[in-house]
Amino acid sequence: AINRMSWESLISSFSFFHLCRHQDLRYMKTSGDEVEDMLVLLSEIKRQIPSISAVSSGAIASDYQRLRVENVCSRLGLISLAYLWKQDQSLLLQEM
Repeated sequence: AINRMSWESLISSFSFFHLCRHQDLRYMKTSGDEVEDMLVLLSEIKRQIPSISAVSSGAIASDYQRLRVENVCSRLGLISLAYLWKQDQSLLLQEM
């Protein structure tokens, strides 16, 4: 059996993505952005479990989402896993 742990954190900030006219996929560290909230949460998890080496996300087709998770993982020395990346969305929906 796999020992699962769960963490929750209030995301008090929001994504600035929708405020930008020209949406750049490169993430620029921005105070108050939800990515920085994710960084704080994952930093705490890494502090509690130093052996953690990867983070799994549900990114399927959004470079925006995938790259933001990858940015945080890179900053924390973690591997970003996106097992659903570029999978057929119709098939994924049927499987759910």
